[in-house]
Amino acid sequence: MERPPRRLEIESPANATFKRLKSLLTAKGIKAEGELLLSGRKLVAERLGGPGAKLARSVLLPKSAGGAHGFTWPAGLELTEIELADHLFQELDELGTHAPLLLMATPEIRAEEVTTPPRGFELVCPVGDPRNLGAIARSARAFGVRRLLLTADAASPFLQKALKASAGAVLDLEIARLPKLADSLNAWAAAPFARQVFVLDTEGESIRTARLPADLFLVCGEEGPGIPEATRLPRLTIPTQGVESLNAAVATSIALYEISSSKFRN
Repeated sequence: MERPPRRLEIESPANATFKRLKSLLTAKGIKAEGELLLSGRKLVAERLGGPGAKLARSVLLPKSAGGAHGFTWPAGLELTEIELADHLFQELDELGTHAPLLLMATPEIRAEEVTTPPRGFELVCPVGDPRNLGAIARSARAFGVRRLLLTADAASPFLQKALKASAGAVLDLEIARLPKLADSLNAWAAAPFARQVFVLDTEGESIRTARLPADLFLVCGEEGPGIPEATRLPRLTIPTQGVESLNAAVATSIALYEISSSKFRN
């Protein structure tokens, strides 16, 4: 016999649970609590219907929904249904989806040493804008990146904007953390595998003709600062006409497609 779902009602912003939930709108809160808020009816339904359901903790919905959320989840998975006063729910529904939110535990992100050489096709991302980061993660999953390496400069991949832009890809990719971009680049320039590290830049060898190893790090640039000029690592560029540079997410997606194609590999 199925147990009825556990329920919690929150009416006040002073409620301790609400304060904890609200902290998940920030990277600091996500890291401290080890939890995230997933928004978007389709993303939530997909997560509850797949292997990632084991990370789910609670379904959040506004009081005006009258307890109806329309989701199902595997037998044996006990979720708490948290009903919030409408104005409190709106504070948590950062993207204005007006659909129930899913409270989940964050997937593990391990710290990676800069002395570790690439294994397969790995993407290094210092992007601080969560929407761009999410879009890059979506492309990384689509084009066969083995692992996404986020530098300490990068945004949290578990912010609602990043989760939405990635279409949930950040929850399925293997992700690790590196030191700051400048520190990582300096370490790699002196490493024995330096020839396996390539930075995407506005100048360099055309990515269309470059012969690349099977095991490599591709370092994408951040909007604005890009890659430090002093970096002593091989550079790849995407030939363009009429514009100086492309949006970081667009440029990285093109590069991932080019590199994932076998004709550009040795």
